Amino acid sequence: MERNFTNIKERIVYFIEYKGDKKENIFSNMGMTSANFRGKNLFCALNSDAIERFLTIYPDVSADWLITGKGNMIRESKYINHDRIDCVCQPEAEYGNVQSEKDKRIEELKDQIAILKEHVKLLKEISAK
Repeated sequence: MERNFTNIKERIVYFIEYKGDKKENIFSNMGMTSANFRGKNLFCALNSDAIERFLTIYPDVSADWLITGKGNMIRESKYINHDRIDCVCQPEAEYGNVQSEKDKRIEELKDQIAILKEHVKLLKEISAK
């Protein structure tokens, strides 16, 4: 059964619980406290920097799901299983390939962050009306 959440903060709390991580540690890494995710604060808007930090901490979460609540919670990507690159035993010729893949991934993440910032901007404009 698919769960419906009314806002981004509820989805963040759910995802952290799903992963089994300590909420306080994640909130701290996002530059926030657990108080930002309780009571009436749970329904206050979340800034784009906090969303960006959350997506950096959890690259496997779907940004679309986080922002809109629609689609799969876990992102479908060929990079999900590449959260670390092990270069210790690779021949020197392959370092360029690893670097190239890393650079490509960084550019993709920058694009995704820009899109998310636009989503946040639009959501703020809609909520201000």
